Amino acid sequence: MTIDSAYLLVFHGSRDPRAQQGMEKLSRRVLLSLETCKSSLREGRSAVTLLSQPLVIETACLELGEVSLAERLYQLGLEATKRGIDNIKVLPLLLATGVHVQIDIPREVALAQSKLGVKMKIESHLGNYEGMLALIEGQYQNIAQEGKIIVAHGSSLSEANREIERLASKLGALAAYAFISPSLETQVETLIGSGIRVITIVPYVLFPGKITDAIASMVEQLQTQYPEINFRVKEPLGQIPALAQIILGAISA
Repeated sequence: MTIDSAYLLVFHGSRDPRAQQGMEKLSRRVLLSLETCKSSLREGRSAVTLLSQPLVIETACLELGEVSLAERLYQLGLEATKRGIDNIKVLPLLLATGVHVQIDIPREVALAQSKLGVKMKIESHLGNYEGMLALIEGQYQNIAQEGKIIVAHGSSLSEANREIERLASKLGALAAYAFISPSLETQVETLIGSGIRVITIVPYVLFPGKITDAIASMVEQLQTQYPEINFRVKEPLGQIPALAQIILGAISA
């Protein structure tokens, strides 16, 4: 974390006001975590020197923002240049290596960079950040006979789906998807067929929206169908306070 770089946190973007509120709240938590970090380092001269100037940390949406991501980057580049900063680090707050990470964000960055002399670097996406596995593990009870499911969006890119499968394997969970197979219903039936009676479902999304609504609706149906099963649906990852520290860790790297 240095004062010669500006940081842009890139969210997906949504029309859902719950997601918009979630983005704002998470951004505030990251900035608050930064201020807490700076306060705790006051007695270390080298650290104070490092953090003595205000860091430029802004947010943007890939989709449905007031301006395009390329334009937002251009605006940030102009602001950074005025402060003597010649480097912008783009942090995609996306959970999988899908089309947005592989194609859309690099395209927008290239468009902005063609207009500016500022260096721009796309950092690893949120799903790869250190601490994410432990964050998700903490959502499960980890008790005997607990079935674990993680529900992701699902991508047209097989690489992104394999990434989710690897994560699920590390968690000892089954992967389900909102828009491709296997579905949540299929994976629930698999667990019930193996004798599981407690099923914990973690939405692999940051904020409430269509996917969390679909999960809630499906679980309501499944609970009626299987009244003997104890279903537990966890909150989206963006609502977990510890996520802000994980993002700050990526900024500090």
